[in-house]
Amino acid sequence: MSEKIVKTLGIIITETRFGDKDKILTVLTPNLGKITVFAKGAYRGNKGFLAGTELMCMSNMILYKGSKSYHLNELLVKENFYDIRLNFNKLDLAVEILKDINKYVDEKYTIDQRYNKTEEKEIYNIFKLLVATLYYILEVDEELEEKELLELKRIKSVFLLKTYQIFGNTINSEEYKKNVVNEDILDIIEYIQKEDIPKCFKFKSSKEKVLHLEDEILNYISRI
Repeated sequence: MSEKIVKTLGIIITETRFGDKDKILTVLTPNLGKITVFAKGAYRGNKGFLAGTELMCMSNMILYKGSKSYHLNELLVKENFYDIRLNFNKLDLAVEILKDINKYVDEKYTIDQRYNKTEEKEIYNIFKLLVATLYYILEVDEELEEKELLELKRIKSVFLLKTYQIFGNTINSEEYKKNVVNEDILDIIEYIQKEDIPKCFKFKSSKEKVLHLEDEILNYISRI
């Protein structure tokens, strides 16, 4: 296979219309990091590009490596997370998380620039976290809205803390006690930091702790 042809798994974190027929995509991948992909003919149904190039869609992609960006040759949709789009609360959180990913993950200045070993590990883990987060959002029970909102809040808190950790930071127990009033949440924070993805989402806690977890994490981060 030509060095110009690249295979990867990717999740679309932004999509922008380009002219009448095409799209410019920002795609998060586990091996290339965050990349820009030009999808020619996406609005003409070219090779199924229209459905496969929507926000949040995860696909196996075959890309052509150009001088400044990648060009989409083929894709096979693996998961489109369609049911998330049918629920306002789920969609709202998913879009917020995609925006955070786009904000926190840097794209290389040139297409040939390589990630170092630390960055490669960060990229792989942030991709893994995004996939797990979207699946957990997808699976949240919608029967009772109060319970649904609580579970989504739990997911958001885990994503926030795990992202903070992936990029080389941790919440130190002693520092936490100095800077944050609510020590009852410390056991949850320690569990999330200790466990791998996706097990870190499965902590057991009271409703009260879940409701305050995100604020406590943000409070700590803002003070350090």
